[in-house]
Amino acid sequence: MLTDRPTCKSNLEPTHRPCNALITETIEHWFQPWPLGEICIATSALGVRRITWSESGDRAEVIKRLRAELRTAQLGPREPDPRIQAEFVEFFAGQRQRFEIAVDPRPGSAFQERVLRRLMHTRFGETLTYGGLATAVGQPGAARAVGRVMATNPLPIVIPCHRVLPSDRALGNYTGGVRAKQFLLNLEGVALGTPLLDPSWA
Repeated sequence: MLTDRPTCKSNLEPTHRPCNALITETIEHWFQPWPLGEICIATSALGVRRITWSESGDRAEVIKRLRAELRTAQLGPREPDPRIQAEFVEFFAGQRQRFEIAVDPRPGSAFQERVLRRLMHTRFGETLTYGGLATAVGQPGAARAVGRVMATNPLPIVIPCHRVLPSDRALGNYTGGVRAKQFLLNLEGVALGTPLLDPSWA
């Protein structure tokens, strides 16, 4: 059944680690096909920790990025988790509008936590501006700071930063590449130039 409100279980409390910390966790990953190639899904004991991909399809580039972002983790491959795998397959097939998998993004600041948590509650097919999202988390005028949070979103697609657009309704930037952003917006039936979600949304 299609639904429109995300209810991901999440560990969204900020975390801080010293740069000289020893190995603190084990992260396992697999590569999963999607319409634009492959995405890498990395999981911790608590849930999905990272989602990333390479526009060129270079797996080595993806692993290098994971190692750089998760410096205190022991990284290794694993077999796909059937439930997680199924939810992504359903989403890309247009048969799912929300994710119910457990996630473990661990934002680095309270502001990042608020932005990601609020973004998780945008509906399938809705869009908003960077400024609108800043207003929604109680920081009007912080559009650029919101943009930086979008650029470092650890769980694109599940935490749908592709739904955040510039005020002029242009496609804007996207860490995973503008082709991926356009694909995801098309999948959700978003036509650029349609009215934006009002900043006062709740």
